[in-house]
Amino acid sequence: MKSDQPSIRKEACIAIGNLRDKAASAVSILANALSDPDRDVRYNAAYALHFMGDASRNALPQLEKALQDPDRDVRSMAAMTLAKPGIATAGISNSQEG
Repeated sequence: MKSDQPSIRKEACIAIGNLRDKAASAVSILANALSDPDRDVRYNAAYALHFMGDASRNALPQLEKALQDPDRDVRSMAAMTLAKPGIATAGISNSQEG
């Protein structure tokens, strides 16, 4: 999202989120938006990722980092997304094998 206007970046997150799992290829865009300087962009990126299904696993590092966001709502939405079954535990089974 390259617009200089936060409102446009926010609306892009909302539009991607409305597509839900049909926009799985856009997870990296949302993951990058979690570090946007604008709070509304970060919140809407986390909100959109919440509805992306299993594809949200690809944003795991960024979602974990968002747990430290200065905004309580962003932290909360990141936590809710990570709490979805299979998201935060995606890499655990592989790391415990062997």
